[in-house]
Amino acid sequence: MPGANRFWLSPHTSEAPPAGWEAAILSNVDADSPVPVLVDGRGPVLPGDPVRPGTYGGVRITSFAPERVLLDLDVPAGRGAVLASTERYAPGWSAEIDGAPAEVLRVNRWFRGAAVSAGRHRVVFQYQPRGWWPLVALSAIALVLSVVGGGALMVRNARRQPPSSVA
Repeated sequence: MPGANRFWLSPHTSEAPPAGWEAAILSNVDADSPVPVLVDGRGPVLPGDPVRPGTYGGVRITSFAPERVLLDLDVPAGRGAVLASTERYAPGWSAEIDGAPAEVLRVNRWFRGAAVSAGRHRVVFQYQPRGWWPLVALSAIALVLSVVGGGALMVRNARRQPPSSVA
C-alpha cells in the first residue's frame, strides 16, 4: 500500500490563495510540521489549526489502484473534516462517500480531497476521463473495420492468384 500519509483528515482548512502562492506556503512545511489544507472556492473553510497528517481521526487505505482508491475513515465526533491527499487532482476523478456521490475538491492546488462529516465512512475515488467511452467505442469500431478489411483483402488476393500447377 502507498505511504501512510498519502491521505489524511484535516479539521482545519483555509481558502486557497491566488494561484502561485500555494507553493510558497507549502514550501515552509517540513516532515514534522502541521500541513495547511488550502481548498478552492468550492470547499468548506473550517476554523482551527492545521494538523500533522495522520494525527487527526483515522484513514485506512483498503484498496489502491491507479484509477480507483477505496478508503475507510473515522472522523472524530463533533465536526467534519476534509479528507486531504497527495494524490493528483484532475478532471475525471469522482468520489462517493458511503455510496452517495460527493464533490472532489482541489486541495493545496494540485491534489484532491473531499469534505466528510463526523463518523465512520467509506470513500471511493474513481478516475474515468470524460472522453473515455467514446474513445473505447471508436477503437472497437476501428478494430472491427480493420479485421473485416483485412479479411476482404485476403479473399480478394486468394481469388486473383492463378492455381499452382502440379508437374
